[in-house]
Amino acid sequence: MNNYFDYFKSSPGISLLFAILLMAVIIMQCLTKKIFYKVRFVFAVFITASITLIFVFYNQMLTSESEFWKWFSDISLIALDVILAILLFTSIDFSFTSEVLNKELTKTIDESRSFVLLDKKDKIREISTNLASSLKVDKAMVYGKNFFDVVEINNKIVEVNGEEVEKEEIKKFYSHYKRSKDRIQSPFEITVIVDDKAERTVMFFTENNIFKGDKYKGRILYGNVRNENELVGLEKDMEITSSKLDNIKNRLSFIISKTEEGLYFYNVTKKEMWFNDVLVKKLSLNSNSMSANEFISRIHPSDIEIYTDIIKKRITDYEISYRFNAGAYYLNVTEKGRKIVSNIVELCGIIEVNDNFSYEKTYTLLDKIQTEEYMKIKYQDLIRANQIFEIAYFKVSGIPEINEKYGRAVGNEIISHFVYRFMHNYIPENLIYRVGGLEFVGFLTNVNRIAALREHLLDNEDKVLTISLDVAGEKVRTMVYLGLALSKDDERHQDMLLDNARKAMKFAESDNYKSKYVNYKDIK
Repeated sequence: MNNYFDYFKSSPGISLLFAILLMAVIIMQCLTKKIFYKVRFVFAVFITASITLIFVFYNQMLTSESEFWKWFSDISLIALDVILAILLFTSIDFSFTSEVLNKELTKTIDESRSFVLLDKKDKIREISTNLASSLKVDKAMVYGKNFFDVVEINNKIVEVNGEEVEKEEIKKFYSHYKRSKDRIQSPFEITVIVDDKAERTVMFFTENNIFKGDKYKGRILYGNVRNENELVGLEKDMEITSSKLDNIKNRLSFIISKTEEGLYFYNVTKKEMWFNDVLVKKLSLNSNSMSANEFISRIHPSDIEIYTDIIKKRITDYEISYRFNAGAYYLNVTEKGRKIVSNIVELCGIIEVNDNFSYEKTYTLLDKIQTEEYMKIKYQDLIRANQIFEIAYFKVSGIPEINEKYGRAVGNEIISHFVYRFMHNYIPENLIYRVGGLEFVGFLTNVNRIAALREHLLDNEDKVLTISLDVAGEKVRTMVYLGLALSKDDERHQDMLLDNARKAMKFAESDNYKSKYVNYKDIK
């Protein structure tokens, strides 16, 4: 212990040197951060002055005959050195480098953008030249002052975020401001009236909260300031832009409603999808909108990875084929799209169903008849609905010979003629599907129509199942073979009704059977 006393006794100048260093550090911090640290500065001045006095009168104290002054000089110097060490340690925060860096970072946007950095008490820590000029204040004079007080030096605050408020109300609100990391990039708009001109000025800001760990340290507001003339110009521009957007929207809406292509839009950011009516029908969707997860869940498990890889890749145009669950079975589809990246990531394009049962155009009613895949979906729907229905499985005979003699157009016209008549008399819901070149399936869901068909077949089956058409003054006749299967006849095996109806049709087609139609229950 005596060695430490001897050290301090012989070196009061070292303490004075560190006291001067402490003063320099605090002054640099005040100048760099534009904040006057009053408490630190007062302590530094007191310690520096005290050590200076001891340094000046130190030799007199040591040579004094009074033991009190010797003791006082030793204890005072040690106490001041301890306080000095604590202050020096707490004052050096290595912030000068970051402050210089911040200066360089903000220098490039200082003149062009409006921003203000506020501490947790809404006092200004940094303000851009642009914003200070808009507020008509001197940058050097506003540091450490409340931002809203500074705004009202030459202006009158009338609105914040569209609500009429006064300055004191704003300050009170922010004194109870909920400091949360969740409140990041929230909009912030201040409308002021310039007192001397009575003009309206609006400051548009985005607000970012600043945290150090979990502690709220302040916030930064950055954006633009618009005067009344600029606001009027902006409103006109917005009206013009809105009008153009409405025109584009109306045109696009018309095109989508008229196109026969299956269009889709996939908002990857929000994971939402939209399909036009064509795709809703082709893919057997429940509605025009659905979540991306639901859509992907209906892709064949082996194809999901291929599909999701396309979404992740940095590509613009893409084309991909996959299998999609339409309810009763998987459809082979091809998706041709484009990835658009702006504020959101979106895919849009066309989905084509690769229909293995498609037929060439006939320019007759046959072009409007749906194919086997849609028939299977409706078949499953009828089973799930647990309602009474009858399957009519029929085949038009003699068409190859008619095509060869009169041409394919005549053959198509004969088939179309029968389909129309059958639909008109027994299937008003248009539930007839083409499942082969000459084979069709119809669903009779009305019990009265089911009864009428049975009655008409029993009364005169030739009238129901014979087709006659005049071609160039010549009668062209052919017949139809029909197999029937009623759901209530075999309620335990309704999933076999389609096969049963086809078996009945084949039975009627055989040479050993005299009638042109067969009820499956009569042959099982």
